[in-house]
Amino acid sequence: MGRKLELEKNENPKKACIEVIWKPKTGQIGKLEKEYEMILKRTLQSTCILTVNTNTTTSVIIQVANDDGVVSFMHFP
Repeated sequence: MGRKLELEKNENPKKACIEVIWKPKTGQIGKLEKEYEMILKRTLQSTCILTVNTNTTTSVIIQVANDDGVVSFMHFP
């Protein structure tokens, strides 16, 4: 009865979890996109304080809008 805590593989209930999804402009997610996801996830995990909001998940979704070799960021207020 009540809520049942279900943990994903490699999740720690005493820390927050960061989920990163990299969506290419077209087509399916390939090996390169999975590598981008892991790099960004490791970077965020090393810079964020994961023990403040324990047992939570933050999802970061990156959608490639244009791929001309330049990195730019859009800010939404």
